[in-house]
Amino acid sequence: MISLCFFIAITLLSLVATAWALAWSARRVGSLRGRFRVGLLAAFLILLINISFTFIGEGMARSFAEPMQALAIGVFLLIAQMVVVFALLKRTFKLCNRRTFAPMGAFIALALLQVVLALFILRPFLVEAFVMPSKGMSPTIEPNDRFVVNKVIQPKRWDLIAYWSSDRNPMVYCQRLIGLPGEQLRFDQGEIYINDKLVAAPAALAGRLHASPKGTPERYVLFQDGESIMLGDNEFFLVGDNLEISADSRINGPSDASSIVGVADLMYWPPSKTQIVR
Repeated sequence: MISLCFFIAITLLSLVATAWALAWSARRVGSLRGRFRVGLLAAFLILLINISFTFIGEGMARSFAEPMQALAIGVFLLIAQMVVVFALLKRTFKLCNRRTFAPMGAFIALALLQVVLALFILRPFLVEAFVMPSKGMSPTIEPNDRFVVNKVIQPKRWDLIAYWSSDRNPMVYCQRLIGLPGEQLRFDQGEIYINDKLVAAPAALAGRLHASPKGTPERYVLFQDGESIMLGDNEFFLVGDNLEISADSRINGPSDASSIVGVADLMYWPPSKTQIVR
C-alpha cells in the first residue's frame, strides 16, 4: 500500500513539475498557449504516451530472446517515443519546429532529473521493482511477474520478502516470511508452530508445511518434521508458496537480516495480477 502511495505521489508531483516546465519554456519562445493548464494537459498526454510505449516495449521484448534484438527494439521505441512527444508539444503549444525544441529540452532535462532521483534516492532507500526469477512462489508470483519492494516498512509474518540469495551468482528472490529473529519454529503434520504455539497459515500454505520439500535428497535435508528450529537474533525463515519445489530456508537455512531487501507490497505485472499485497 505504501509503495502505491509513493507511486501516486511521485506521479502527481512529476505531472505538476512537467506542466510548469513545459508552460514556462513555451512562454519563453513566444507561445501564446504557454499556460500552466495547457502544460498540464501536455504533461498528462505525455504520461499516457509513456505508458503506451512501456506496454508496447514489454510485449515486443517477450518476442525476442537475443539481448541485442531487445536492445535494438528498445532504442527504436525510445526514438519513436521522442518523435511522438515532439509532435505533441509542437501542436499543443502551436510552435514551429525550431521553437518546439525549447519545451522538448525542458521535458528531457526534467526526465533526466527524475531518473537521477530514482537511481540515487528511490531505489536505494525507498522502493524498488524486481522481476521474479523462479517458480518458487507459484502460483502467487510466477516467473517474470513484477513486483515493487518497500524498503521502509518492517517485515511481518506471512509477508512476501525480497532477499539476496547466497548463491555464487546472487539474485533477488521473493519468498514468504514465516519465522522472525529469535523465534523457535517447528513443522508438524503440515502445520507450523511458533514458540510451541500453533499459528494459522495463509490458504496458500495451510496444511502443506513440512520441514523439507517432498523428495529432497537426504544430503540436502537440514530439518525434520517435529524438530525445533531456533532462529538467531538476525535470522529470518522464508518459504516459497510452491512448497514442493521451492529452494528456501528449509534447504538453504535461515536468511540473514543483511540479505533482506524489503517487503513486496505491490504486484504490477502482468496487469491482470495487479494487486496490493501489503
